[in-house]
Amino acid sequence: MNQQTVGEFLHEKAGNMAKWLKESGNPVDLELGRLTQLQITALAQVLHDNHKDSIIARSFDGLLAEKENIPPELLMTVSWITKRTELHDKFWRYLALFSDTVA
Repeated sequence: MNQQTVGEFLHEKAGNMAKWLKESGNPVDLELGRLTQLQITALAQVLHDNHKDSIIARSFDGLLAEKENIPPELLMTVSWITKRTELHDKFWRYLALFSDTVA
């Protein structure tokens, strides 16, 4: 059986998330699939280290508390998704997956 590394797994899921967001109408191309496995893993680690409580609470306010530390494309995507309640559950499940994977 071929097992994926953490980086491979996160890279695949980040690409899936970017595709889902684009298909859902997100005007911003996050280009998550273009990031390296190391970059995706580092992003997941930052989510886990700095935003775990916000992810668990599904708090957009908590997630956006440090706007200056969020890449502009991600900030615009989060602002866009906050207005689309039908996308919230899947968005938070993706963030939890990234955070939990590196925990």
